[in-house]
Amino acid sequence: MGREINVTVDGKTVKVHTYALTVRQLLVSMGYKLTANDEVDPAPSTWLSNVKSVSLDRAHDFSLWVGPDGKIYNFNSAVKTPRELLALVGISASKDDVVKINGKQYQLDDPLPSNRNIVLQYIPAIPLSITQDGQSTLIRSNGAYIGQALWSGNIRLNGGYGISVPFTLPLQNAQEITLTKPAALTIQVDGKKVKALSMAATVGEALAASGITLQNLDYSDPSEDSALPADGNIKVVRVREEVVVQQESLPYKVTYEYDDTVELDQRKEVSTGKYGLAITRELIRYEDGVEVSRSTEATTTLIEPVDQVIAIGTKIVYHTLDTGYGTITYYRAVMVHATSYSPCRLARADGSSQCGYKTASGADMGNGVIAVTPAWFSYFKGTQLYVPGYGIGTILDTGGGIPGQYWIDLGYTDADWVNWSNWVTVYFLAPAPANVPGVLP
Repeated sequence: MGREINVTVDGKTVKVHTYALTVRQLLVSMGYKLTANDEVDPAPSTWLSNVKSVSLDRAHDFSLWVGPDGKIYNFNSAVKTPRELLALVGISASKDDVVKINGKQYQLDDPLPSNRNIVLQYIPAIPLSITQDGQSTLIRSNGAYIGQALWSGNIRLNGGYGISVPFTLPLQNAQEITLTKPAALTIQVDGKKVKALSMAATVGEALAASGITLQNLDYSDPSEDSALPADGNIKVVRVREEVVVQQESLPYKVTYEYDDTVELDQRKEVSTGKYGLAITRELIRYEDGVEVSRSTEATTTLIEPVDQVIAIGTKIVYHTLDTGYGTITYYRAVMVHATSYSPCRLARADGSSQCGYKTASGADMGNGVIAVTPAWFSYFKGTQLYVPGYGIGTILDTGGGIPGQYWIDLGYTDADWVNWSNWVTVYFLAPAPANVPGVLP
């Protein structure tokens, strides 16, 4: 008589009423022709007398394509999952590897499709060693490019991080990638501070990456070709130069010439002086709007100055003057600073005093003796002067004088000494000596 057997073929179970004696006869009666690679449980030769269920996993034809080198394996097997199929060729797959069957992605432990012709594509994940901020991380990825691999590995490069290989580099082999943290910069430019992160090698590259250009005479501190500063501070100095043209008045010179047709101590303009005119080009340099230097580039004279010529009179002309001492005849009147001295009122350089009774001319010291500077003495020794308030005296002695002033020292005796220290007009009495200087020394 027949019996009821549960038969499971490729995961699908049916109840079969059969008169077969063995498992093989049962499966053949159901239309399944067994092959060497089919998996049958229990074995095909098993008698059905004590069997309640039979399992048949039919072998499939597989093509296994292993990337990225594209090696292909062809075989027939009754394996049930991609993981088991890969194990047939010695591949121990990981969760990061990609498996596709007939173009559709499968998980490693998903059941294989029941159709006979299966092409399984295996793409192993490529290991990437990532070094970032001194820490190393190993990730595996099937991304087409380095950038995709980093993204799939949840590595985000924020704030301008540098990467040792291009993002667009195809992911084909194991890679060692270094991620470098950018430098934090503070750029002072155009009156404001710009914050930036940069992987640039030089200051110039960092400025360019921040959209800051140096034009014409502009410069940076540190300079463009310098490495990024350790403190991150960069200053950009805007420089401009301008040329200013200015007019300048050129002074004329005054020259003197003696003229024996002009009275002594009188002066006459022979020719009028005229100012010249020059144009000066100045180069002015500004840094960040502040003048830092100014230099003269060139001076061009447009009008030459004309010297003024003054005639100094040397002609002796005698004049008379009524005084308390009678009428005097003189040829020169000069304003001088008058002081007075007497034999025992001679100031010494060392602060001491001693009496002196002889003059530079050898005459005795006393009333009527007048001392002058050595320069005057060389011209006027023995000349008589009329000094209002003093009377008539003779130049017979020398003294130190007062720098920058015409000076005379009026002589007295100690008994009748009068203190002088004031300005007075003195008159040089006739006759005039030979070689009277046109200008008093």
